[in-house]
Amino acid sequence: MWVDVVLRILIGSAVVLLPIVLVATAIVLMRTQPNPDTRPRLILGSSLIASSFLGLRHLWAGSPETPALRGHAAGFIGFAIGGPLSDGLTAWIAAPLLFIGALFGLLLLTGTTVREVPDALRHIFGTRLFQRDYLEDHEYDQGCDDFAGDDADTVEVAREDFSDGYYDEVPLGPESCPPADDDVPTVPEPAVGRGRKRSPKKQDTQVLDRVVEGPYTLPSLDLLVAGDPPKKRSAANNHMAAAIGEVLTQFKVDAAVTGCTRGPTVTRYEVELGPGVKVEKITALQKNIAYAVATESVRMLAPIPGKSAVGIEVPNTDREMVRLADVLTAPSTRRDHHPLVIGLGKDIEGDFISANLAKMPHLLVAGSTGSGKSSFVNSMLISLLTRATPEEVRMILIDPKMVELTPYEGIPHLITPIITQPKKAAAALAWLVEEMEQRYQDMQASRVRHIDDFNDKVRSGAITAPLGSQRVYRPYPYVVAIVDELADLMMTARVTSRTPSCGSPRRRGQLAFIWYWPPSARRSTWSPA
Repeated sequence: MWVDVVLRILIGSAVVLLPIVLVATAIVLMRTQPNPDTRPRLILGSSLIASSFLGLRHLWAGSPETPALRGHAAGFIGFAIGGPLSDGLTAWIAAPLLFIGALFGLLLLTGTTVREVPDALRHIFGTRLFQRDYLEDHEYDQGCDDFAGDDADTVEVAREDFSDGYYDEVPLGPESCPPADDDVPTVPEPAVGRGRKRSPKKQDTQVLDRVVEGPYTLPSLDLLVAGDPPKKRSAANNHMAAAIGEVLTQFKVDAAVTGCTRGPTVTRYEVELGPGVKVEKITALQKNIAYAVATESVRMLAPIPGKSAVGIEVPNTDREMVRLADVLTAPSTRRDHHPLVIGLGKDIEGDFISANLAKMPHLLVAGSTGSGKSSFVNSMLISLLTRATPEEVRMILIDPKMVELTPYEGIPHLITPIITQPKKAAAALAWLVEEMEQRYQDMQASRVRHIDDFNDKVRSGAITAPLGSQRVYRPYPYVVAIVDELADLMMTARVTSRTPSCGSPRRRGQLAFIWYWPPSARRSTWSPA
């Protein structure tokens, strides 16, 4: 009995709502995983809602003065909150302030930002009243009808179908079912308010199914053309060695060409110096040697690592064609079973070179016209298609020129059709940022440091959804985004503000970005970003 008396003194008639609030709180606590990081926000939001409600109840009851009347209104707490406000600001001002305080507490409790309120209202009431970009998007779509093509629903797909981090409804096999064990840890649902997610503009947007039905078979490397056996030494190499030796004799340098290492496009000639001859005497003859071998420039390597010799690298007059099939079938490439391994080519010693995109993970490819940017990107894509299934690697291809990447339209690895409109490319990059945040939230909740560890836990059934959640956890695929003409995209779609978020070194989440464009006065080479 004394509990009821104390509660009525404190909160008045609101005591009848207390059991409902306690039951709802208990249900929420049982259905969610405890998260100490959100506890202060939840406590502050609940306190703001409760205090604002009691203050409004006090004003609604006419601001009673006696304790007996307060027991039928909002109690002492409502009097302490609503009384000073009504006396100092009048009830007409105090009531809106308390209502705003309750709304702010609701935002804190749900983890919703002010910028997300219009999207939430539009999602609840199904209206375009709060849609800020509708007119602008409508005008843009009217002007781009001729270019809609395959990517007409790119933005809708990126915003709706893949916002939860999983791309397709893949039927669960026997190995994917989590064990019926009470000790299996659960991963909480990600916070809704951390990423800005827009509702789709079209209600009839269909889910884009890009994964083939049934098991996916990797294409055979026999489809690629194999190269010819490498040349050891040709008559052109003998002529170059003689020309270099003649230059050394003319300038009275005690040195001789003792051998050469032939690569597909460059040959390195080894020059051994006589006793007491400085290396600088050889390097000072760089332009003279280039003149003697009739080439624009030569490269000096003084000394060759591991050898007592100076290397002179000269371009071959009879270059060899390096075939991608030879690179992908090389033992060094086959030993690495990672799905993001790509073939690059041959080095000067004739060894095949491959690289793992997961270790980079971002690239900036630039060069003059005809320098091989498109060939490199095509080789990279073919390498991924011959090594990875759609469940392992997914791709987003952005091609504003509409001609470079069109041969890859329709491959099952694509998350969306090839994007050709700059505005939709910006939306795809925004979705990728949200996808990275989603993966980091899942890795944090499951207490792992890399997406591979998270996938291993999902496959073993060590991660399950909370009780009552409809989410089905599946391994995350790697995501590769390739953007052609990044400079034009940054100017037309104004994606500069999104680029730092996309290009940050988040290799643990395994999203790789490849940008390539023609050079300007400030960009003339390609290098890892």
